Amino acid sequence: RDQGIDHMTYANHEGVPEAGSIRNYFTEVSLFRKNHLTLGIHPRTREAMSFWTKRTRHHQYLLFYDNGKSSVRVSANAT
Repeated sequence: RDQGIDHMTYANHEGVPEAGSIRNYFTEVSLFRKNHLTLGIHPRTREAMSFWTKRTRHHQYLLFYDNGKSSVRVSANAT
């Protein structure tokens, strides 16, 4: 039943700088780690993800947060 409320969560991906001297991340970064929730469970995919998790002390795949960004739309007559 439509109650006048919509919700969407956008999966975030992380840019991976390929050089140490990036001045503008928005124009110079072209390599991205896709959000793990958007990837399949194929063994080769898990192996590739393992490359990234082994590089951090806490075995993180995404370094900042992996829960995505949410947005909500509420109509004037929402119940």
